[in-house]
Amino acid sequence: MISRLSEDIDFRVISKPACLNLGKDARRRELRLFRRALVESLINAGFNVQPQDVKVFYEGRYMSIRASFDGAQGIVYLKPHIAIDCFLGTLELNPEIRNISSMVKVTLGDAECDHHYFPVPCVALDETAAEKWVALSRRIVDANQTARDSDKHLVRHLYDLHRLQQQNCLTENYYLVLEKVLEKEQEMFGCESSDSVYEKSISALHYLRSDKKWEEHWRFFLEQMVYQLEKPGFEQAIATVEKLNSR
Repeated sequence: MISRLSEDIDFRVISKPACLNLGKDARRRELRLFRRALVESLINAGFNVQPQDVKVFYEGRYMSIRASFDGAQGIVYLKPHIAIDCFLGTLELNPEIRNISSMVKVTLGDAECDHHYFPVPCVALDETAAEKWVALSRRIVDANQTARDSDKHLVRHLYDLHRLQQQNCLTENYYLVLEKVLEKEQEMFGCESSDSVYEKSISALHYLRSDKKWEEHWRFFLEQMVYQLEKPGFEQAIATVEKLNSR
């Protein structure tokens, strides 16, 4: 669907009904136990996870784990770790069940690879796309003021949005959840800006076009990470996302 490599895995953590009414301390304790179990599973699977590789924010509602593996340092563009980010939250749309397997399976096909497919509940594509655009527009605007090394990876989300829209994967639900996603992000990250999604979109698109570094990041990203045969141009992707968010 997306036709690119990725080292990031994002999980939405949903509270069980029995945990919905837990107090702050009890909820943090449950999240701590979940985090320890996850790290232990990664280590048992052969990954290297040091204490400094586990970051926790917002009273445990968001945790980020960097799990390194043998040979990772020798790959030029890929991050030298698998990034596992977990968010405790609710879904605006019903999850979609998708059959997930390995990249090897997808590449070689059923005849050459016996890896299994597993049904996995996934965040709906409309909601995922809305989250990508809200986060991307915020980060692009922030990068204009304070640059970070990780900024070079932001064009991945631009590519994802372009692909989803080009393949007609998005529906009216995208627009229904967009403002709700913005409200959630402002609550989570403490954003003081009252700008609407449209206002943030205008600013982000302006910076993408006016600062040539984004096009340079785009070209390198396509070369290293995208295996789509006919790769989209930078302006083509911007135009797609601009049209998507012009309503």
